[in-house]
Amino acid sequence: LKKRITMVRLGVNSIKRSQKDKSVQVQKVLMHYPHPNYDSKKDVHDLQLLKLHRAKESKNVQYLPLANVIPDPKEGTKCVVAGWGAVEIQNPETSDVLRSADVAVFERKTCNSPKYYNSKITRDMVCAGTKGKKTQDTWTGDSGGPLMCKGVQVGITSFGIANKPGVYTFLSKEHIAWIKNTMRKSEFF
Repeated sequence: LKKRITMVRLGVNSIKRSQKDKSVQVQKVLMHYPHPNYDSKKDVHDLQLLKLHRAKESKNVQYLPLANVIPDPKEGTKCVVAGWGAVEIQNPETSDVLRSADVAVFERKTCNSPKYYNSKITRDMVCAGTKGKKTQDTWTGDSGGPLMCKGVQVGITSFGIANKPGVYTFLSKEHIAWIKNTMRKSEFF
């Protein structure tokens, strides 16, 4: 929600090569639909829909089904995140290629401890990352990317702090209802 997006590229694996790749779909963003209860100070409801002209499914562009209810992922659930963000804390330059990382869900109680986010994590958020010396997570430039657990999108990259688990907007029952209602009202399809 921090930056106004005007164009998107679908089916991209390399930004540099995408300009010559005929299978890449370049779409103009027709409308932005930020969540009406988004609060940048608390980072709650960090969710925005983009209306595109007409994306076409292809070998490189697939739709993800949106469930009516997504169970709250349990601690330790193995998940995958993806994005174009920076890969090093010291270097904020974004990646040319789409990258992914394996992460695991942290219990909200753990994420709300003083060691991590000190009571900032709500039930509409999910924490995920890795522990130990080799940490993997999302970083600067990955916002808006998916948090996929067991083949289902359960969250959207929101924010994080170095050496702490990433925080994702959880696709709660209320968020899913807002998404479906917004799509219906705006004639997305």
